[in-house]
Amino acid sequence: MRYLIKLLLVIILATLITPHINTQLTSASGIGVHSDFPHARVVVTEVVDGDTVHTSPPVIVAGQYRTIVRLADINAPDVSTPEGNNSRSALVGLMSSRGCVVYLDIDKSRGVNDYGRVIAVLYVRVNATTLLNVNKWLVDNGYANVTDYTDNDFDPSKWSLYINYDVSKEKLPVVNRVVISTGNFNYNASWGVRVAVTPSEEYIGVAFADYGGDYILHVRVSDRQGNVVNSFDYSPDKGSSWYANVFRGMLDIVAHDTGFLVVWTNYTRVVGATTYSRTVLYSYVPLSGNPTQPQHIYNASYQYHPLVAYFIHSNGTKWWVVGYGRQTNSTANYTLNLLDLTPSYTGRYAYVNLAGANGTDVNIGVDVMGRLIFDNTTNRFIIVAKKDHRPQHDRYTR
Repeated sequence: MRYLIKLLLVIILATLITPHINTQLTSASGIGVHSDFPHARVVVTEVVDGDTVHTSPPVIVAGQYRTIVRLADINAPDVSTPEGNNSRSALVGLMSSRGCVVYLDIDKSRGVNDYGRVIAVLYVRVNATTLLNVNKWLVDNGYANVTDYTDNDFDPSKWSLYINYDVSKEKLPVVNRVVISTGNFNYNASWGVRVAVTPSEEYIGVAFADYGGDYILHVRVSDRQGNVVNSFDYSPDKGSSWYANVFRGMLDIVAHDTGFLVVWTNYTRVVGATTYSRTVLYSYVPLSGNPTQPQHIYNASYQYHPLVAYFIHSNGTKWWVVGYGRQTNSTANYTLNLLDLTPSYTGRYAYVNLAGANGTDVNIGVDVMGRLIFDNTTNRFIIVAKKDHRPQHDRYTR
């Protein structure tokens, strides 16, 4: 497999690390560790082979954002050979054992090779005082050979397998890669992974669906360190009042101080004796304990791409607002619906016909890239929407 982790739903907890590397500077030490080491600390997301990896978040090198790193001054066998496969497997094992977090010492002569890949020596933390040189480790264990390219500022003959770098010297944000779920996150499910953070920035909520016969809704709440503090999986039972089958990844999540409101388009929903198709539901998920039973926003079919925002009114009251589009062959409407913090549906806040007369305008739909925010300065809700069916520019509608 090319991928380090075949398909895990993960969250990366980090302050974005995008240092600008000045590739015109010269090496301060010439031994593979510059005086301003490390230039970045990132997560390895894919091991291509024994000398190439993909990383996240991107780093700015030679004026561009980069995510592919070529390990400096080593060459691993081609991955199509048994030796190359062993080399890649060894690097995967090393990364996995160290949480996939690496420190980059980036070349300052060129910064990138002819293919635009970042030239760097990689290090992983062994303990609180020591880092391991990954490039040298691969060579010492027979998984790669030294090739000392003279156009970078590294000298493999002077590398040490271990270097002292006390954790107290850390000057970069913490990056953790935390697995919160495994499952079948195929095309339809992968559209709808949504993340929200509480105003205190202490808790992260993730809403997503995976395919287990139906696209069942899942919610995970974690603290800043990635520890899951609350977890709930809605029911796959169509006869249950907790049944959640997320239609084509159409869901959203937003936070306030004590929890998260999740909204989604359910494939079908029975209310009384009536079956509705593609209808918006909502549920409140607290930081601990069970969520509220899913409820309708409004009893109607063909409610697509729900978006949710939390806002505080100028009179001090606090509300959720849920927007969704409803489109038929002849009309396209967008509705903003107001919920109190219970949460309970209190009625439509705004209802707008977005279809132009006689085809003079195009219908506006809100897709998986859409967003809804409340602007405290203007006291307006802003819906980011996209025109449908014609190759015209996206528009903002308010």
